[in-house]
Amino acid sequence: AGVPGILVSDGTSVVRTDAHGHFVLPNADGSRPIFVSTPAGYRPVGEFYRHCDGNGMVSFRLAVAPETAAANHAFVLLADYQWEPNDTMRKVFQRIISDPIGPQFMVHLGDLFYLMEGAPVDVARRYYEAYRDLLPEFDIPIYNLIGNHDQVSGPRVSPTMPGFADGLYEELLGPTYYSFDWGEIHYVVLNPFQMVDKIQHSRISDRQLGWLEADLAYQPPDKPLILLTHRAPRQWENEDDLLRVLRGHQVLACFAGDWHRDAIFQCPGEPFPTIITVGPLENMQWLPSGCRIVEVHGREVRHTYRLMHGLDEIHVVRPSPGSNIAG
Repeated sequence: AGVPGILVSDGTSVVRTDAHGHFVLPNADGSRPIFVSTPAGYRPVGEFYRHCDGNGMVSFRLAVAPETAAANHAFVLLADYQWEPNDTMRKVFQRIISDPIGPQFMVHLGDLFYLMEGAPVDVARRYYEAYRDLLPEFDIPIYNLIGNHDQVSGPRVSPTMPGFADGLYEELLGPTYYSFDWGEIHYVVLNPFQMVDKIQHSRISDRQLGWLEADLAYQPPDKPLILLTHRAPRQWENEDDLLRVLRGHQVLACFAGDWHRDAIFQCPGEPFPTIITVGPLENMQWLPSGCRIVEVHGREVRHTYRLMHGLDEIHVVRPSPGSNIAG
C-alpha cells in the first residue's frame, strides 16, 4: 500500500495522495517534473521528483526516516559556488559535511555554476551532468536551488532549444521550486528568476505564486516556514505578490545568497529577517567565503557563519618588512 496524505505537485496544482497512496494531477502535461513535498518522518528513495513516462504515469517511493522528524536538527548553507567541473567541490562538500555540529542536510542556494548564460547548451549540459553525478557520493541530502548564473540563455541559445532558461536544470536536477518538511519546519524553496523575451527578470512567476498558494493551503496557519531562495525577496520586481501569499503564515527566516558577502537584515514591510550567505566562491578566491551552519530547535533558529578561507589570514602590506615606525 502507498502512503496516504503526501503532497504531490506538477509545479501548478498540489494534491494529496488518497488512502491507497494514489494521486491524480489532471492538468499535468509531462513538460515539467512531478515532485513530492517530503513530509517529516520520511525520506525519498532516489530523487524526490520524477519525469512522466510515455503513459503519463509516475510513482515515488518513501522510506521511514525518524531523523527527519526531529524538532532539533542542523543543516548547512552555501551559495554561489560557481563550480567548474574539477575535484574541488568534492573536497569542500566533504569538509562542510564533517562540521562538528553534524548537519543533517545541505542547501546549495544557487549559482551552482559560472555563467551558464552565454554558454552553448552542450557545455552547460556537461557542467550540469558532472554536478548531478557528484551528489550521490555524499551521505546527507543536498537540496539545490537555481541561481541567476544557472539559467541557460544568451545569443547562442534560442528559446525553442531544449534546455533554455530553467529547462536544463529541471531535466537534470528537478524542479526549481518545491517544499519539504523537516522537524516542525516547512521549508519552501523559491525560484526568483523569470525569462521574458530572452531577458532574465528578478521576479517570481504567476505559475509559481499559484503553486505556493496551493502548497501553503495544506499547512496549518501556525506552521513555521523557512524560505530558501538565491536572490533576496527585497530585490524582486514583485515582492509584494510574495508577501501577499505569505500573509497569515509564520515565516521564521529567509536564507539567500547572490551578494557574495555575509549580511543579515530585515526591511520595512517584511515580516521576516533575511540572512545572506557568501559561499566558497571557486572563481573569486580573493573574497572571504565559507558556509552557514543553521541549528533549529523546535521553532527557534540559530545560525553561525563558518569562514573557510579568506579572512582567516592577516596580511600586513604596510609598513613593509624592515621599515621603521615612528611613535
